[in-house]
Amino acid sequence: MSNLTKYTKEICVQGKLRMKLCVVYFVGSLKTHRNFYNDLKSKLSMDPRAVVGDDPLSQNDESAWKQHFCDNELQALILQDVVRTFPDEPYFRDSKVQNLMVSVLFFWARSHTVGYRQGMHEVLAPLLLELYIDRKHAPTALCNTLKCFLDEAYLEHDS
Repeated sequence: MSNLTKYTKEICVQGKLRMKLCVVYFVGSLKTHRNFYNDLKSKLSMDPRAVVGDDPLSQNDESAWKQHFCDNELQALILQDVVRTFPDEPYFRDSKVQNLMVSVLFFWARSHTVGYRQGMHEVLAPLLLELYIDRKHAPTALCNTLKCFLDEAYLEHDS
């Protein structure tokens, strides 16, 4: 993060910058983070069949197939936790929501050295539910700026 970006963020948070300029800054930042997530998702969602000459039985650390099988194991582990998320909350029983949670946690785990740890789904769940509720109860007549923040297409990205 550049010094100018840090400074701009700091004065926005402190309320020393006009609201319109803060919104412009945060909308730009939001788009940058959403694009980053898309790039990460594309990079980590590689189809091992697309790699010519790679043997599915290879134990080579560079093998796309080995990574594919490791990724499947990680996703299965995450899913075990996700299906137990807030059992009394109907929102988390929806398979689309569970798949979204697995996806978010998987891409986070693959992009951070800490990896996935049991209980991370319990950190994600309240955030995801709040983002969903914000989008669900948003007035239909929103200004373009708020539409950008509450766009349902980016629920996964914003989580």
